[in-house]
Amino acid sequence: MSHIDMLILGAYGLAAIAVGRDTRALSWLAVSAVVALSTALYVRHGFGNAAFVSALVDGGVCLLIYAFGRHMWEMLVWRFYQTFVLIHLIFLASVHQLAPVVDPLIYGVSLELLNILVALTIGGAGLMQRLGHDGLRDSAWRPLRPLVRLVRQKRTHPPFWAPAE
Repeated sequence: MSHIDMLILGAYGLAAIAVGRDTRALSWLAVSAVVALSTALYVRHGFGNAAFVSALVDGGVCLLIYAFGRHMWEMLVWRFYQTFVLIHLIFLASVHQLAPVVDPLIYGVSLELLNILVALTIGGAGLMQRLGHDGLRDSAWRPLRPLVRLVRQKRTHPPFWAPAE
């Protein structure tokens, strides 16, 4: 494992500490950490079609979040996973000369930054849910109340197969 992989796993670990006992956030953190670790190991060992396999795995997580996500922060993580899939597909098109050449360094760095953003989003949402309105009674924290309401807000559009509420 490289130093970057350790940094990303550390970000997921810190996010898990910030989340506390929120089982939804912990489950998405675990899924994201396992996906990040497994795709990094797949790439590091030099197996074939790493970008394709990573796109499939990230697409699967994207579908999981779409199906089971209930809060607005989960939909933001869903958007991040859509971006993961898009980056993989752009890189695949570049490898197969269907698009302009994408530098593998830019490809890797963009994926690592997205992994850190996912960890920060889930950890921040869990921390905001942990604080709640009671933790923001002090006047210095009062401007954060709308953010907490947004984080705790329910999802506005259910999956297409679920009946509207």
